[in-house]
Amino acid sequence: MRVAYIMMRFPLPSETFAVRDVKALRALGVDVDVHTLRAPHPAASRLTGERDIASIPVAHGTPGQAIRGMGVGLQHPRVATDLLRWIADGNRHRPTHLFNGYWFSPVALSIWDTLRRDPPDVVHLFWGHYPALVGYLVAHYLPGVPLSMFLGAYDLGQQFGGTAPVLARADTVWTHAATNVAPIAALGGRAPEEVQVVPRGLALDVIDAALARHRRDPLRLVATGRLIPEKGMDDVLRCMATVRQAHPDVQLAVLGDGPARGALEQQADTLGLGEAVSFHGHVSEGRVAAELAQSTAFLLLSRKPTERLPNAVKEAMAAGCVAITTQTPGIEELVTEGETGYVVPQGAPDAAAACVAQVLDRPVAHSPMRTAARQAIEERFEVTACMRQYKAGWEALLSRPGP
Repeated sequence: MRVAYIMMRFPLPSETFAVRDVKALRALGVDVDVHTLRAPHPAASRLTGERDIASIPVAHGTPGQAIRGMGVGLQHPRVATDLLRWIADGNRHRPTHLFNGYWFSPVALSIWDTLRRDPPDVVHLFWGHYPALVGYLVAHYLPGVPLSMFLGAYDLGQQFGGTAPVLARADTVWTHAATNVAPIAALGGRAPEEVQVVPRGLALDVIDAALARHRRDPLRLVATGRLIPEKGMDDVLRCMATVRQAHPDVQLAVLGDGPARGALEQQADTLGLGEAVSFHGHVSEGRVAAELAQSTAFLLLSRKPTERLPNAVKEAMAAGCVAITTQTPGIEELVTEGETGYVVPQGAPDAAAACVAQVLDRPVAHSPMRTAARQAIEERFEVTACMRQYKAGWEALLSRPGP
């Protein structure tokens, strides 16, 4: 089976899960070709080496691809005109989406032409917003190729005008959290049972290798995530300041980078955290696993409206690092409060600090929580098992009788 993955960029520092999915599919015998709407990320070469994905074919949305797509539009004027009209019809009152839809349309046409010339068994939209441009072209002008579509809370929040009509036409629809099913079904006019729920999975071998090499430090905490205001790293620092009043030797490692880093470093100084907090920037997947293996507790105090079953929390749970996270939609699908981790209200760093204090004060009592968290990840969130469900779904599409 050959599947064409339609993405925005690949690889990306913040989308380790995308690499896991593709590698797991290839290990299951699925040939995956990646097509992106955007040019390579500046760190693409480094990430390709770090993540061992040089063998994965990627057609990036470079300026050359855009020029090729303009030529495709001239060769197929009806297709190009229909695409542009469709973008306009769905985004008349959404000027940003209208502009972006037109901006990405040449690359979308180039991708469609590539798929037309050498049709894959399945086209899969890894995201449900601008990749829907390719979805529209496949649904209307490659009717013999099954169309698979993933949507998450981010796609729903984007409100790109092309998402709903492509969702309505897709042959199979996926999401990674049950809490997303109802809004996805309503958006596409589909029955809820048509939306398949398969979580984003983890590659446990990376975490297990780190656990074999490192010992846990009972006074070490770790927080990971993109350093943007919505991720709540400012609340993590406030939590840390409170924790240090009773545990002055506790240390926090912050993994990740982003536009808020400078403000967060200044906040750490203002709170008197000094050398108690270290900012490490973007690090490799192996380094994240190593930090989790060495830490006693993990913090993600996100306020992001589209946060769903955070992969960072899964990684912490798999590594036996007690996860303390915020109440976000569907979090109960991942963390059972008091059994596999702690869930606190958003914007409540003192509540998070109280949970950290419990972990520091009662380390032995938290051994069952660490074990239960690991078991939950093994049972529901292992990447090969998750991608096996995708493969089975696509095989079912291909085995359906023709019209």
